[in-house]
Amino acid sequence: MDRVLIFHFRHSGNLNDLNFTFDVTSLPTGFHNLFLRFKNVNGAWSSVHTRTLYKENLGTVGSTIPNITSGEYFIDADPSYGKGTNINITQDIDLNNLAFITDVTSLSTGFHNIATRFKNANGRWSQTNIRSFYKEAISSAAPKPDIVKVEYYIDTDPGFGKGINVGFTPTKDVTNLNFPVDMSVVSIGNHKLYLRALDALGKWSLISIGIFSVEPPSALYITVGNLAQKVCAGGAFKIPFSVNTLYGSNNIFTAQLSDGNGSFTNPVNIGSIAGNHNDTLSAAFADLSFTVLKAVATMVFSNINQVYSGASKTVTIVTSPGSLPLVVTYNLSAAAPVN
Repeated sequence: MDRVLIFHFRHSGNLNDLNFTFDVTSLPTGFHNLFLRFKNVNGAWSSVHTRTLYKENLGTVGSTIPNITSGEYFIDADPSYGKGTNINITQDIDLNNLAFITDVTSLSTGFHNIATRFKNANGRWSQTNIRSFYKEAISSAAPKPDIVKVEYYIDTDPGFGKGINVGFTPTKDVTNLNFPVDMSVVSIGNHKLYLRALDALGKWSLISIGIFSVEPPSALYITVGNLAQKVCAGGAFKIPFSVNTLYGSNNIFTAQLSDGNGSFTNPVNIGSIAGNHNDTLSAAFADLSFTVLKAVATMVFSNINQVYSGASKTVTIVTSPGSLPLVVTYNLSAAAPVN
């Protein structure tokens, strides 16, 4: 089993185009497996994603990276290194946005795989990169059908024909199509926009994908509505609230109770709801315990009439519980009056 690298972070929304760095200094030259997994706020882990990498020993400090000198491609069957179809390139240490044209005339209708690889000045080949594509047979004698429908959706595919319709005039080719996108239900974070077209023969195109991001406003705030005036321990109540923008799709709103001094250092969660827009949260207080602090109580009795006997008359007071301390005075004196 190869080494597993685990990193930790906090995020409230979806993860798209995540980039991170890791140290491969201690890894030997050769192939290795990189494993990634993620944990949500509920403590549940995702499935493990695996990618294969190759560590190349580029030599000692001061050595230069060799130029990429040639490239080749092949379709479906590998003819072996150096025997593929040549790709014209300008020699450099990096190749970016490389484009080339390939002849698919002899290929049958259906799915195929195109593979590319490159060789450097030291005679070493890169890994082989493979992409799938589909060849559609279009008769040159038959007229090209009009494109009659274009639709888009964001993040989740609702099914063919169930996306959001894009208005345009049916034609054989659609170029530089501009259309508005409904952003009212799109939350803060990274998203993908998918676009596809339907022709007059009922055939759908391949799906085009674009990536975009919705940035949060300069301030995020939540407005709480009217609450119940009295709530008993153990009783349920509603907390209506509104937000000034849509939150992330995995967002959870939580209501918390402070301590008696108004501190939220150790808050008590009294309710939560998953969502990203205005809603009403159901909350409830658990059975609460209270501590009654000691206090001094003063009781005044006046107009007490007793039969004169020549002896002092004391007052007897019984408390519940009986252990409560008492101090009885008579007109601010500890001595009981005689008359």
